[in-house]
Amino acid sequence: VRRVVLASTNHVQHGTSMGRHGPGSLDPQRLFGRRLSPEEEFEPDSFYAASKVHVEALGKLYGKTWRCFDVVALRIGWCLYDDPTELSGTEFESYLRAMWLSRRDWVGFATAAMTAPIDATYHGYIVAHAVSNNPTGIFDIEES
Repeated sequence: VRRVVLASTNHVQHGTSMGRHGPGSLDPQRLFGRRLSPEEEFEPDSFYAASKVHVEALGKLYGKTWRCFDVVALRIGWCLYDDPTELSGTEFESYLRAMWLSRRDWVGFATAAMTAPIDATYHGYIVAHAVSNNPTGIFDIEES
């Protein structure tokens, strides 16, 4: 095995921007206009997210510390719906629009995670936000 791709989640940092309706809701004002980088601290929004924090930590241990193989952790957005307007008018609309991941973009992220060269400066471990380039997105996807 040369590389492992971890299916992580946007929820590992979503506690920073979570709205009053809990996971799946969004309050972008909590970010003061900035976008979250994958290098920023974890702020999980649920037990599910906390479990993914643990998975990412194991990936870092195997990839960066022990150098067993390269590890790519994809913090996957919301790919449940084909249309980002699917939940229009609900308390989840702003979250879906910010986290939406199109099928086309998912294929691109998954393919790149499995095949793209990893720069040596990452020391065998890299994290990327896997969300589409949404106008209301809260994650920095420049290097993703």
